[in-house]
Amino acid sequence: MIKKLLIEGWRGINHSYAMVNQYQLLALREQNLKIFHNDLPFVSPEWNFNKNFCGFDEKAISYLASIPGLAKEEQADIVYRIGYPYRLQPSEAKKLYVFGTSEAQIITPDMIFGYGLNEYRDDDLNIITPSNWSKIGFLKAVCAQNQAQVVKIGIEPPLLGG
Repeated sequence: MIKKLLIEGWRGINHSYAMVNQYQLLALREQNLKIFHNDLPFVSPEWNFNKNFCGFDEKAISYLASIPGLAKEEQADIVYRIGYPYRLQPSEAKKLYVFGTSEAQIITPDMIFGYGLNEYRDDDLNIITPSNWSKIGFLKAVCAQNQAQVVKIGIEPPLLGG
């Protein structure tokens, strides 16, 4: 059975989280997954597709834009959130992953969407972060050692459509 993966994040702009999200979406198209994408609101009203264009070629942009949203009546097997503030609240999916960084090894309540830090000491929460440095901030604030994973980020030029 093909698993349903719902990614909640930003597309179409050049913010670092959006770029990581878009490259991951391009890489995931080769996997045996049914991928859905629900767009999160941009942090700033100044962000837009014209001012903050992501820079991908037409083929990549077309693919990224074609990924459907998940209807409210459907349920994903996996939810992966990559936006800010961090949305740590539980999902209805069997697995929840949240991407984030803690540049100063600190996670403060204003970095969490909706609620304070102590609301999310949930065993189902898995944090994805790009460095061991950043992982330490999440361990101090919101999760146990086994809930934080380092996944290095980078680019693959062939994914740009070349």
